[in-house]
Parts: sequence; structure tokens; C-alpha cells
Amino acid sequence: MLRILPVIRRLWPAVLLTLMGNTLAAAELPAPLAAALKQLLTATNYTWGVTTETPGAPFKVGPYRGRADSAGWVLLETEVGKTSWQVAGQGSRRVFKTTAGWITLSEKGSPKGSDLLAVNDLLAAPVPAAELAALLPALTDLRGEADGSLVGVIPEDVAKGFITSLVKGRGPGGFTPEFKISSNRFQLWLTDGRPARYTTTINATASLPFGKRDLNRITSVEITGYGASPVAVPAEARAKLGL
Repeated sequence: MLRILPVIRRLWPAVLLTLMGNTLAAAELPAPLAAALKQLLTATNYTWGVTTETPGAPFKVGPYRGRADSAGWVLLETEVGKTSWQVAGQGSRRVFKTTAGWITLSEKGSPKGSDLLAVNDLLAAPVPAAELAALLPALTDLRGEADGSLVGVIPEDVAKGFITSLVKGRGPGGFTPEFKISSNRFQLWLTDGRPARYTTTINATASLPFGKRDLNRITSVEITGYGASPVAVPAEARAKLGL
């Protein structure tokens, strides 16, 4: 079984790194992880898909797909019922598509209800390269598993951020509870030395006005299409972004 020394330094930033951001974190990781992260950070482009399970929650979170390239451009897409929503952007600047064209949330024509939640999820969705560059150096108790995957413990403050963002806007009356984390696990699989899939599993107890409730967040990210996923951002979206 592969053994990797625990990574004890916590580097979770207030804002996630951009796709081609600072790669200092990679140099501080054990060699196999540093090499894998470098391949993702330097990839010309790639595709990823995200699914989230929410055991114990009175709501569901839909899956979404994304493409990213080395220039920082992203395209994301999800469906709510029979309606498809698309988001495009560069870095943290993003716009979404409606029947009237590409707009921002502050403009007339923004969606409501479950459509708004889905669009908000896409507008805030992390790019895997940035998420892993920030998360991997923060993990503790990092070790290899018999199936070849790597597992570690997510810092409690980061885990709280993950599950709080999951609930934001979905709680009754917009209420966002306080959480106590009971477990917070990260797992990564590599294929040909590159990140292929990773999961974050967080179990928590929410303090609600009417008592406590267990809530879990299991998010799986699958990365494919290295170098074969060009990001064609429409000219109208670029113009709306001023780029």
C-alpha cells in the first residue's frame, strides 16, 4: 500500500486559485500528488462532471458539466426539468444564457425558484484545478488506500464552508443554520498520473430553530477529456463580460 506523509500545512485561501494560478502549493505536496496536480494545472483543456448527493436533506442538488482551458475560460451547463442553463466566464467573472441572451443576475430576466438555485450553483462552481490546488495542501492524515486512491481529512472550517454553501438559499425562509462536523473525508483517484476523480464526503449536524438534523454532502467530480475539450465561449458572452 502506498504511504504518503501527512500534509499538515493548511493553505485554504479566501478565494480559490484561478485555473493557472499560483503553483507554489504543488511544490509543497508529496511527489505523486505534486506531479498529478501539475498535469491538471497545465492541461490545455479538460471536461468535468459533478454530482452531489444530500442524504438527510429535504432538497436535491442537480448534476452539472463543465469545460475549462488554460486561459481560464469555463463553460458550464445543467438542466432543471426540461430547461437547460448555461454559464460562461473567465475566472470568477461569469454570465448565464437566457432566451434574451447572455446576462448577469442583476439584470432583468433572471430566473426564479429552482432555476435560480441551479444558476447560482453554476455561477459559483469551482474549477477542479483551482479547487484541488487549494484543497490538497490543506488535507491532513493523507494516505494511500488498497484500491490505489488517496484519502485525507478536510479541515473542519473548510468542511463547514462546503456544507454551508450547499444549504445557502435552500433552507426554510432562507435560514442558514450552524453546523457541527462529524466527519469530513476527501478521496482522489489518479489515472495515468492525472486526477481522474475525487470525492468530498461531509457529515454534519445542523442546529435548526425546531431542533437538530443530520445533513450529509457527498460530491463526486469526474475529470476527462484532457487536451480534447476546447472551450468555445460565444462572442456575445465575451462581450457581456467585457473581454
